[in-house]
Amino acid sequence: MLDRLKKLVSGCSVDDWRITEERKVSHQAFFVKQELDQHRIADTTHTTLVIYVDRDTENGKMRGKYSREFYPSESDREILAGIEGMKFKASLAMNPWFELPAGHLYSEERKEYDLSAALRNLVGAVQDVRDTETESVNSYEVFVNEYYTRIVNSRGVDVSFNSMDEECEVIINSKGKDQEIELYHRVKFADRSLEDIRREILDVFAHAADRR
Repeated sequence: MLDRLKKLVSGCSVDDWRITEERKVSHQAFFVKQELDQHRIADTTHTTLVIYVDRDTENGKMRGKYSREFYPSESDREILAGIEGMKFKASLAMNPWFELPAGHLYSEERKEYDLSAALRNLVGAVQDVRDTETESVNSYEVFVNEYYTRIVNSRGVDVSFNSMDEECEVIINSKGKDQEIELYHRVKFADRSLEDIRREILDVFAHAADRR
């Protein structure tokens, strides 16, 4: 989709443009208590175009921009019509002119990530958290995500790289003599140890007890 969009926008009368394509591969698991309820793998790609429109004014050269996502299901005619609409919208919000980066070519060697192993390790970290007499894990969701990113622009930039992060969303039940509460907590990380994650969930246990 990126190369197709690049070809189409290159033939349009815009002053500058930038395209970002991000593919996300996500391994996901959903648990009720400590029982697996669902496991799935999602693979999605988003391609976003930014166009820049310049104008000379009494205050000097100005630049407007507008962005939107395009989809493979759109025809060339629909995409070109969309770009024309973007040009008009970009012209409505002008700011002082700025220059885009130019001539930067970079393709990072792809890092190898084992998403299945990372998911198992993350699930294991949560399952190591033991319920107490008053606090327990109600449910949780874990996500291991890999991103493939490529950025190109009208000034010769073509950059690509990949990265990874992990995420855990957990609901804690805390039961007291008079009431029971649920506490939602979200942990997103890229370079933290699994022990840090266990410790953070236990901290939520303590926080839930304080909230009762």
